[in-house]
Amino acid sequence: MPSRAPSLGSCPTCKSSRLEPRELEPDLPSMRCPTCSGSFVAFDDYFAWQAKAAQPTAPAAAQGSPVGAADAGPVKLCPGCGRFMARFRIAEDIPFHIDRCGGCAGMWFERGEWDQLRARGVHTRVNTFFSDARQHQIQAAESARQQEERYRSLLGEADLRRAAEFREWANAHAKRSIIYAYLDAREAP
Repeated sequence: MPSRAPSLGSCPTCKSSRLEPRELEPDLPSMRCPTCSGSFVAFDDYFAWQAKAAQPTAPAAAQGSPVGAADAGPVKLCPGCGRFMARFRIAEDIPFHIDRCGGCAGMWFERGEWDQLRARGVHTRVNTFFSDARQHQIQAAESARQQEERYRSLLGEADLRRAAEFREWANAHAKRSIIYAYLDAREAP
């Protein structure tokens, strides 16, 4: 049986629960799902709250519920305007995505995601992570991490560490181009 599309004001995760008004932070209104504890924040509300925030708060210990496991699954529909929401990575070392509406720019935070962002001190600048340049930077870092893991699996930890030390030495050497040319020289078979 096909799932029913949520109506405006319905939870984009649960699809049937109606969102209820609740402050995510003092002076930051949101609409929260009573079933899954996800929260929708309108971009204008976030931007106004961000402008009022005198200083970003220092990172605190993570509190609250664990982060929801809703990163897999169907595309979500915005509870504010009904358009599709796109998924954005926030940082290389943050394991979840934030859903952001392509129409009204509202943001959906699954249970625990806002708490994790607050604990890292990035909740006051979430809007900066949606740019193409930032997303490219995150993808490049993820690609480099995957490449490093591939080398680790091929060489082993000890040899990879030794190769990294050699690379660091060669990169700092005044004649590094000659060193790399020497290493790349191969005799014909």
